[in-house]
Formats: sequence, structure tokens, C-alpha cells
Amino acid sequence: MNKSIKIFFHKNKKKGAILLLFLTFNLFSSFFISEKTKILMNKNFLISENTSILKLLIIIVFIYLILLLTNVFISYISHKLLYSGIKNLRNYMLSKIIDTKFEYFIKNKIGNIWGDFINSTNRVSSFYKSLILLPINIIQSIVYFYIITKSSSKIGILLLLLSLPIILFFTFFLGKKIKFHENKVLNIYRNLYGESIETFSAIKQIKLLKTKKFFTERFNKMHSLMNDEIIKTAVYSETWTSILNIFINILPILIVTITILLKNEPISQGNIIILYTFVPIFINSIKEIYNLYLSFLGITPYIKSMNDILNLEKEYSGSLILKNVNSIEFKNFSYNYDKKKIYIPDLKINSSEKVMILGESGRGKSTLFNCLIGLFSSYNGEILISNLEKKHYDINSLREKIILLSQDRVIFEGSLEKNLFFNEDNFNKNDLKRILKIVKLEKFYKNNNRNLNKDKISGGEKARINLAQAILKKPDVLLLDEVLSSLDEKMEKDILENLIKEYPNMCIVVISHRLKNSNLFDKVIDLNNKYVY
Repeated sequence: MNKSIKIFFHKNKKKGAILLLFLTFNLFSSFFISEKTKILMNKNFLISENTSILKLLIIIVFIYLILLLTNVFISYISHKLLYSGIKNLRNYMLSKIIDTKFEYFIKNKIGNIWGDFINSTNRVSSFYKSLILLPINIIQSIVYFYIITKSSSKIGILLLLLSLPIILFFTFFLGKKIKFHENKVLNIYRNLYGESIETFSAIKQIKLLKTKKFFTERFNKMHSLMNDEIIKTAVYSETWTSILNIFINILPILIVTITILLKNEPISQGNIIILYTFVPIFINSIKEIYNLYLSFLGITPYIKSMNDILNLEKEYSGSLILKNVNSIEFKNFSYNYDKKKIYIPDLKINSSEKVMILGESGRGKSTLFNCLIGLFSSYNGEILISNLEKKHYDINSLREKIILLSQDRVIFEGSLEKNLFFNEDNFNKNDLKRILKIVKLEKFYKNNNRNLNKDKISGGEKARINLAQAILKKPDVLLLDEVLSSLDEKMEKDILENLIKEYPNMCIVVISHRLKNSNLFDKVIDLNNKYVY
């Protein structure tokens, strides 16, 4: 929690100080108004012609106008503080998520990760903003209590003090209930969010297989469970608010009435106004403190979700900078998939070689690439790059020299140029023309450069755009994991020929099922037969 608080207040301390300053001003203005109001009411202004009463009234109205303006400014600063803090937390969490081990994304649904990322930052940030107000709320309670003691009888003060343990009791009892149901809401919501994203991602299959009923029933069941917990949480919260409102409405009446009934303790009309004004304000200030307590109970599961992300381990990286890839070698390599173990024969690929890898599904072709590039880290055996174990190299320098393209095709909204150069404005136009020719996108570029609609681009076009992105990085080694499988055989062959011709010094390793193009490669590795030819 300490870590997330520091992140939230990073570059936000000034806003927090200004907020505290204006809240303190409001507090002492309230004290000043109480004194002036008491004087005004005790002057019997309804029957008095004293001009000083008018002056006093003008002062009170003027102070209230200032309070109005400061409240508007306080609202502005507190919201700036909140959303700046949310941005700080999300930026930090996003960096942690991107830098963590790839296995994290295998174990957790993307929808659940996204749900935790958004909801935890919203809820926890609101709590941290309220935390700034805690010292002021405590001081407010003391100041308002002091104002009340100056205007009330001893029995009235005793009655006010006796009400506090009752409020505490209801707060503690209902707070535990709220925490319990908030936790259940969060867990259901995470699952519901994940299921929703999966459903929308599989919309094509849902339509073709006519499985709408299955998905909608599952969605409705989970949503009904979540609704039940939300309703219970709301009922407990509103019950607590209702109990407080009863105290707010009844206490001033009881205090004033009891004070009046005690003939030996008279009460002025000014004091009556003060009690009717400041007893509810005092209870509300106590309410804010307990609201913070309830908020803390409610956000506990969100803090846990946030801390799970903040404490993510960074993927392993060595210290050596990889300058050139002279060779890649796999020795005694194997990888565990739950109870299944994949073995790969010893392989060696030299710089500038063009290699095709064959093998049936599940044989470990993609696993080989993922381990080489550092996405999978828990392999057995050795992966040697330039005769040195891969784990010794800095992961970023490794990924500059070795680029992997998989079947996951990612296109961003924007022009083709922005997709290829990632918003870099100083790109070389000659490079662009040459790359477009290699991947056969010249015609596509002329027709679609302004703004790409990723939903209207074919799988083959996306594959060629991603290939162009990789080539522009000028790696030593280019790994293609069935990237061109969505193209027809002729286009695949043309692109491979262009690649090999334009980049004779680049090592290109391709996973493919099309043997017809095997003649383009220096080496073909068949993992089924553990054979290299």
C-alpha cells in the first residue's frame, strides 16, 4: 500500500498541499461564521433597528460567498489530484505489466488483467484522495465539537458524546458486511469481464456455430450473481447512511429540548441556531471519517489486485549487450507443458543462413522460437547465441537483433506509415518504398494510407504489414512463425524470394507446412524425424 500511495502522489504533492490549505481556510471560516451568527441572533434583529446588525449580516453573507468560491476551487483541485493520481498509477502498472514475464499472460485472462487494471486504480485512487482529507476531517470534528460545547448544556454535550459509540457500533458491524460483499463483487466482476471479452473475440464462431444461447446464459448467470452482491452491498451502505441521518435530524432537537427543559441552564436563540446548524455538520464530519474507514474495508480486495500488478516480477535479463548474432544453437533442449514434455534435437543455425523448420502441430516449433526470444524462460538445456548462453544477454538488445513474428497480427488505427514506423516522423521514404515492394503492399499503400480500418483488412494484408514492421527494424535474425500461411502459395513464394534476395546477410528462420518452397532455403529441419537436410 505504501508503494501505491507514493506512486499516486508523485508530482501531486503541490495539489495536495493547496487542497489542505483551502480546506483549512474553510474550517476556520466556519468557526468565524458561527460566532458572527450567534451575535446576530442574540441581538433580536427582528425587532431591532440597529445598523450594526445589517453590517453583521453583510459580513456573514460575504463570508458565505467566499466559501462558495473556495468550495468550487476545492472541487477542481481535488478532481485534478484524483485523475492525475489515477494516471500515475496506470502508467506505472502498465509498465509493470508490459515488462513482466510472458507466462503471466498465459496464466491470466486478458479480460481479468484489464478489469483489475481499470477498477483497482479507480477505487484505490478515490480512497487516497479521501485520505488527504482525514486530518482536516479530524480537526473539523474537534472544532465543531468545540463550537457546540460553547452553545449547549452539559447534558446536551453528554448526549452528543453518548451517540458516538452507537455510531461506531453500527459502522463496525455494517462495515464488515460491506467488505465481505465488495470482495465477492470484485471476484465475480473480474470473471464476468474476462468472459465478455472472450465472447466478443469469438463473435464469428458464435454466429457460425449458433452458440448464442450458451454464451448469453453463462453471462446472465454471472451477472445475476454479481447483481445480488451489489444489492447487498448497497443495502448495507444505505442502512448505515439512514442511521446517521436519524442521528443528524434527532440530536439537535434532543439537545435543544433538554437544555430548554433544564430551567437552571437557559439557552439563547443564537445558541439554538448554532446547535441546529453545527450538530448535523459535526455528525457529518464524523460520518466522513467513518466513510473513509468503510471505504478502506471496501477497497481491500482492490488494493490486493493492484499490489499483485505492482509486485509483478520483471522478466529476466542478463547484463551483456548482444552486438551480433554469429550463430544460434540448441543443446539438450526440452520444455515442460504441464505433464507433457517436448524434446527438440540439437540444432545449430549460422548467421546469414535461410532455414525452414517443419513439424506436426504440438511438436514444439513455436516453443522453440518463444524460448529463443525470451518469452518462455523455464526451459531445460542450453540455448547458445554466438556461443554464449542466451540468459547472459540483455533481453532488449537480444530482441533488437532477433525479431519474432507470430500468427498474432496486430494493426493500430492510423495510417500505414504510422503502423510501420510507430509514429516516427523522420522515416526514410526510400526505405518505405523498398519494403512495400518486398512484401507486395504497393497497391495497398496507395489505396489505404490515410487511415487503416483494422476490421476491414484481410489476414494476409495484416501479416504483410507486420512483416514490413519487422524488416524495418533491420534485425540480424528474423523468425517467422507461419506468418505467411494466410497467403496463397505464389504470393508466399514471391515474398520469400524478395526477402532472401534483398537481405542476403540476414538469418531467416521460417516455420511452415509448405514443402514447395523448401528449395529456397539453405537448410530444412524436420522435427518429426529429427532430420536436417
